[in-house]
Amino acid sequence: MDVLYEKSFLTKPDVAMKILAQNPEGFFQQLEGDYAWQMVQGILDFSEKAVFAPYNEVNAEIEQLQREYMAALMAAFPNKAFTRMPIVPCVLLMVKYKGITLEIRCNSIMLLI
Repeated sequence: MDVLYEKSFLTKPDVAMKILAQNPEGFFQQLEGDYAWQMVQGILDFSEKAVFAPYNEVNAEIEQLQREYMAALMAAFPNKAFTRMPIVPCVLLMVKYKGITLEIRCNSIMLLI
């Protein structure tokens, strides 16, 4: 982890922001070779294939069943009010290291520096 932290320009916010401000195209070129970015891309690629795609398939079925259940409740109890509670996104991975947080959720990715 130390090697990753030391070799990545993303772990140095002042350097990353300077590169982005001075040369946006160069920033994205440098990003492709960055160690931390490569690690995140590997996690994202794996997660897309092994987690997100199967989750989305199952979730579509679950949402349809929830709609049918809600319709049946409303039909059985027409004088009652119903609301669907929001589903909190699940956290698949959270790494905190030297002030940087990488959080991968079922529906979003956050890299906090």
